[in-house]
Parts: sequence; structure tokens; C-alpha cells
Amino acid sequence: MNCARPWLFYADRMELAHTVSQERQQFVQHDRLALFAGSAGIFLSTLDSGIMNVALPSLCTAFSCDFHAITLAVTLYMATIGSTIVFFGRLADRLGQVVLLGAGFFLFGVASAGCALSTALIPLVAWRALQGIGAAMMQGSAAAAITTIVRGMPIPIALGIFGTFLGLGPVLGPTVGGVLLSTVGWPWIFWINLPICAAGAYCTFRLGAYARRDRTIAISPLRNVSLMIGAICLLFLMQSWSSHEWRMSSLLATVGASGLAVFVRLETRAVKPLIPRAFLRSARNVATLWIVFCYGVAFAILFLLPPLFFGERYHLAPWQIGCICFCAPLGIAFTSRIAGDLTLRFGTGRMMILGSIFSTGALLFIAITHATVLWIWPPLLLLFGTGYGIYQTPNLSSLMQAVTKSEQGIAGAIQRMLLNLGNSVGGAIAALLLGLQASERQSSLSITWWFAVLFLSTGLAGLLLCCRRDTNFVSENTR
Repeated sequence: MNCARPWLFYADRMELAHTVSQERQQFVQHDRLALFAGSAGIFLSTLDSGIMNVALPSLCTAFSCDFHAITLAVTLYMATIGSTIVFFGRLADRLGQVVLLGAGFFLFGVASAGCALSTALIPLVAWRALQGIGAAMMQGSAAAAITTIVRGMPIPIALGIFGTFLGLGPVLGPTVGGVLLSTVGWPWIFWINLPICAAGAYCTFRLGAYARRDRTIAISPLRNVSLMIGAICLLFLMQSWSSHEWRMSSLLATVGASGLAVFVRLETRAVKPLIPRAFLRSARNVATLWIVFCYGVAFAILFLLPPLFFGERYHLAPWQIGCICFCAPLGIAFTSRIAGDLTLRFGTGRMMILGSIFSTGALLFIAITHATVLWIWPPLLLLFGTGYGIYQTPNLSSLMQAVTKSEQGIAGAIQRMLLNLGNSVGGAIAALLLGLQASERQSSLSITWWFAVLFLSTGLAGLLLCCRRDTNFVSENTR
């Protein structure tokens, strides 16, 4: 018996080691499934926007309508995302992030099939609105699904991988859309979504048992409806205000402001608010959210104006313009993953400031010099994208760290909503310039660049002020 005890001891140790190894393999498998599902969800929603922008002329021909009518499919899609994403972010915390992500994949896939089978403009627009709801489900739960499930790697590294796919969506959208339109036709810009939706839904089904749910979270119908009405009216007004008559614009502005006023009044009196009060009382979180909005404004201006500038000044072909504008998203895709490692080493505050300095510097150079030399544009756009890639990962990491595990969905949804809102404001500023005569555009172009610099500079100033008041923010990291 005494001789057997050492063998029994080693057998127990080997069995324990085997059990630990199996658990580690299980963690790695779950991490991969969560990373794929979350990244696929955010990739689909950004890819689809880029594809639709390229397909607008083809859709005008297919449905025999004018350009203004078909742009409603794009405007309604973006407005639906912006108006419902906060609701779905909170719903994800209640039902489980991966559960809502899977529902988003399913709805987005069904709506994509409906768009591909549409034979008239009205059904296409209706399916696009439903597709926007599916995209809001995915955007409101994608990052939270990663932060609540991933255990085998630090969160900043996981969010860096997530950010890479977020940067790849705008890069591949126009390219994939152009190839599909020139080869197999416009319905395939929607059919291509189905395999990704199926793969993402399968991953969320596998992760269903690990969904983090909190049934105590209250979902107030009145507050959510008032927020949705207010947000969709104001977003729709900003995205297409130049095509509205003053009466319609006044109506949208009045209804939107009234809806938001009702939401704020109900939210301040609620015992369990939709947006956690402690989250917004922190100056650090407010500064982190403000720069998200500022980046949204700058991004919209940067991606809408250069194509016009290149076409009118240098008479470049569309493919040449696309190659130059390709540099900014390329910088995002390449630096987001690296930013995760650097965030662990240098902290969220330092990395956000560093990325914001790069992006602001690129815009400031454009505003001062007007970047009249063509060859200077690719490195400037690459510098802006690099700065955004460096900033993006620590920004999302800081916001996710500021809330509990049962509030990850609402934190990620607020971040995406502010980015979409910033895109709408920047798009409205750019649309004002696009509506001017060609002789007036050049003089107004520099003013628009200074608007972008102003917004991003205020965001950078807010980060610097927070770092000065809160030294922990400078070196804080998320593990």
C-alpha cells in the first residue's frame, strides 16, 4: 500500500493537469467563437454601408427612380441604427449579449434576403429599415459579447482584434460592392451577407449557455419609445436636411426635440435609469465619450470631402480616388491590433491621447496648407487612420472597464450611438458644402477642415484635462 501511494499521488496530479488542460482548451475555443461572432457583427454593419454607397447608381437604374429617392435606403438604415442602438444595448444586458447578437444575425440575414428579392423601391426601403434594426442589435451587443465571454486573453487585445474588423468594413465595402456590381449584379450585395450571418448565428448558438443575463434590468417602453422617436427624427433631419422643405425640417426638429425632452424628464425621475447615472457622473467617462462624438464628425468630413476635392481639382478617375481614400481605413485595420498590446503596457489614457494627437495633426496640416499637392494626401490619410486605430482600442476598453458586467451592452451601445451621431453632424456640415456652387466650394473647403480640427481638438483637450486631474487615468489599463 505504501508503495502504491506515490503512484496514486502522481496519477491524481496527472488527472488534475489533464482537467486543467481541457478547461484551457475550452476557454480558447469560447474566446475564438466570441471574437468571431462579435467581429463579424460589427464587420457586417460597416461593410453594408460602404457597399450601398457604391450601389446607389445601379439601384437607380434597376428601380427607375431618381437619386434622391434611392438615398432614402441609406438614410433610413443609418437613422434606424442610431435611434434603436441604446435600447438594444440595454436589452442585451437583460437577455444576454450573445443572445441578442444571434438575433441580430438572424434578422440581418432575413432582411438582406428581402432586399435582394425586392422588385420595387418601397419594399427595398422597408427591408433596409429592418436591416438597420438587425445592425443595431449587432452593434449594441458585439463588443459586450467579447468583454463578457473572453477569458483566455487580456480584454484590450481582444478589442484590438475587434477594432481591426471594424476598420476592414469601410475598406472592403466599396471594393466588394464594385466587384459584385460589375460581375453578378446588385442583388448579390445583399446575398453576400447570408453566409456571414449563418456563421455568426452558429457561433452565438454555441455560446448561448455562457450568456450573461440580468433579469433585474428594467426596460421602460415609454422611455425607449421617446428616445427612439427623438433620435430618429433628428438623425433623419441631419442626414438629409438639404432635401427637406423648411416645413418638414421644422416638423422633424420639433418632434425630435420633444421626444428627447420627454426621455430626459422620465430618465431623471426613474429609479433604474436606462443609462447608468454613475457612468455619466464621471468626468473621465464624459471626456472619453465626447471624443467619440468628435471623431465621428471628423470621420464624416474626411470621407465625404476628399472624393469631391480630388474629382474637381485633379480630375481623377473613381478608382484612383478610391485608392487614395483607402489609406485611412487601412491605417485603422493595421494599428487596432497593435494598440491592444500597447494599451496593456502604457495605459488607456496615454494611448487615447497619442492617437488623438496623430489624427488632429493630420487634419491640422490639411487645414493650414490646404494639401494642394496630390502626393501628400495618402500619408496624411494614413496618419489619420493610424491615430484612430491607436485611439479606438483603449477608448472602448476604458468605457467597458467603467461599468459592471451587467452594463457592458449599454456602454458599447452608447459609444456606437455617439459615433453615429457625430457622423450625422459631420455629414450635415459636408452636405452644406456640397450644396454650394463649384466656385464657392474652394473658399468654404478650408472652413470645413477647420471645423473638423476644432471638434477633434476639443476632444483631445478634454482627455488632457482629465489626465491632469486624474493621474490614474494616464496609466490605467484593462486586463
